[in-house]
Amino acid sequence: MFRVPTVLKLLGVLVFAVVVGAGSAWWSILGVMETTGIRNGAWYTSTAIGSEASGPYMRAQIALTGLLALNKSEAIYFNASEDDEGRALSGACDYEVTGRNFAARWWSITAYGSDSFLMRNAAEKYSYNVASLGIRFAPISKWRINVSATEQERNWLPVTRDDFFSLTLRLYNPSPQIVTDPAGVSLPEIRRVACKADAATIMQGTESPAPPDAGSQQEPGQEPKAEPDTGPDAVAPAPTDAATDVDAKDTQNGAAP
Repeated sequence: MFRVPTVLKLLGVLVFAVVVGAGSAWWSILGVMETTGIRNGAWYTSTAIGSEASGPYMRAQIALTGLLALNKSEAIYFNASEDDEGRALSGACDYEVTGRNFAARWWSITAYGSDSFLMRNAAEKYSYNVASLGIRFAPISKWRINVSATEQERNWLPVTRDDFFSLTLRLYNPSPQIVTDPAGVSLPEIRRVACKADAATIMQGTESPAPPDAGSQQEPGQEPKAEPDTGPDAVAPAPTDAATDVDAKDTQNGAAP
């Protein structure tokens, strides 16, 4: 019969091995995006998502942060948790996200809280897409989304005031050029406009969140037709009823519009 000290020693070794093994696996899962990632301005993606090169750690990260990652020929996902100056995206600040149409069949930009889920808001707005911005038939039109915890006059994407957030850009059926060279895509600019007085308190000592990596395409409804851009500073008009793009994970969050 084993002595009690021997049993305790074996139990301690077993617990230590489990903790070390689980910790190293968790670290590898969270760090896999950095090893396969591509930076493009404030945005990043991974060449392994939706491809045969995706290993067990990448698949585990997708399982933790998103659902239903499509093959990269069907969709490419870009994520941003910082602005163009490298500052964490915070609900204490207002942002302008600006860009032009993409060479893709459909695209959307969605905001997620620090828990990688949609942020509930009274306006029930969670994302904008090529149709809700009114540029479905205007391939060179410039658009702008105003991200803020305070209601904005046009193209308002609400976020939670006392939380960090991230943005996910989904490009569905992207062009071959986007698939082969995601680092060369002209992605939206994220500019911080202003911050509330308590921004320092909210932002102190907190790291930016890890955004989700995947989603599924919502088929467009009736799509407004917009005229092409008529000048370098032209901005697409705000839609009357902004459509939302909610993926499988968003539906699980109970926030489907």
